Amino acid sequence: MKKIFLLTTLFLFYSFSYSQNYNKKFLELARAGNDSLTFQHLLTWEKATSSDPEMYIAFYNFYLLQGKKEVLRIDKTPSGEGSFKISDSTGNAVGFLNGSEIYDSANFSMAIKYINKGLELFPNRLDMHFGKCYVLNQMYMFSDLKDQIIKYINISVTNNNKWLWTYDMPYKDGKNSIIEATQNYVNYMFSGDSSDVAINYIMQISDSMIKYYPDKLYFYDNLGGCYIAKGDYDKALINLKKAEKIDTKDTYVMIKMAMAYEKKNDFSNAIKYYKKLGKYGDDKVISYTQEKIANLKEK
Repeated sequence: MKKIFLLTTLFLFYSFSYSQNYNKKFLELARAGNDSLTFQHLLTWEKATSSDPEMYIAFYNFYLLQGKKEVLRIDKTPSGEGSFKISDSTGNAVGFLNGSEIYDSANFSMAIKYINKGLELFPNRLDMHFGKCYVLNQMYMFSDLKDQIIKYINISVTNNNKWLWTYDMPYKDGKNSIIEATQNYVNYMFSGDSSDVAINYIMQISDSMIKYYPDKLYFYDNLGGCYIAKGDYDKALINLKKAEKIDTKDTYVMIKMAMAYEKKNDFSNAIKYYKKLGKYGDDKVISYTQEKIANLKEK
């Protein structure tokens, strides 16, 4: 038994070192900017083994770097310090000019081919899921992003959140990582596209998370906001009340509840939640809630 264990340990160490050596060479060539030698190295690596997840990631990164372009786009919200505000004649912001990364179709298709193959063979590699989601988000490919998010949500149940990362090292706290990442992608999705189509994607993602993680406030709150946007205030309140049970002091839930009640012309409950919001907000929030309450009392 000891010999078998020793042989297994040596094999795992050899596999790890083998993969590391190829990856180290890839990174050196890529940083040097020698595309031809980098590609030849990748082909040699691929020929040597098809069971190395790092090889699929390397091909993915190579094709993305080959096809990467920087473009400008107009969004509703700023994406960072480099954003440029577009104002109307009164000085009010009507949009923001943001830098965005896109990839030419040929290289992008090859990148996706390799990352998909890698995920097919190694579905527990969370870094592959996140790496693909990052690029889909950058490309505003929200339908594909939604599908990929739902895939890793489903896998999180079958693998009990026992995820792996680079060189197949165990990834700690995978459950919280996918919850936070999913909510971040939902926020990006909504800020990039508030159309009915994007809202439906957000609802599908939130429903999937609630199915397996029913104790997480984010996703009831998402559904509440989506139903408000759709004009279905009763369904919005059903979900927001579930969120409220999880955290009675969450201000995002409070303001959505106040808005939903106001839209239903239930001014008494709207005032109740605006008052509650005022207890937990800063000076600007307090001023806002006081103005809302005064206006509602006149109706």
